[in-house]
Amino acid sequence: MVRHPLSTPYLAGMIDADGCVRVSSGTGTQYVSITNRFLPALLDVQEMFGGNVRIDRNVYRYEAYGANAREILRQILPHLREKYEQAMLALKYTEYPARSAQREIIRTRVASLKKTCYVSRGSL
Repeated sequence: MVRHPLSTPYLAGMIDADGCVRVSSGTGTQYVSITNRFLPALLDVQEMFGGNVRIDRNVYRYEAYGANAREILRQILPHLREKYEQAMLALKYTEYPARSAQREIIRTRVASLKKTCYVSRGSL
């Protein structure tokens, strides 16, 4: 099988369709995940940005936290549609001081924009 480089518009589509963007309520860590059955694409994301790939309920899940998640969001932001506001807010989160009211407003807004975000036990 010939593998082609993963483009940022393609990655944005994966995250819009099968991804999750959140800010942890406990630590304030940004989180990006993609759940998919096509392992090679998730391994490409891992190779490009770091993070982890694991199997979860008969599907594969890519996960990135902190700086890795922020780098993904910075690169795909212009291409996002459904999760654009979540990504933009997650990136703005670090512009404010820790434990500030602005951070809590952003974290709450990101959470309110979620349709679904399946996170396994023990995660965030």
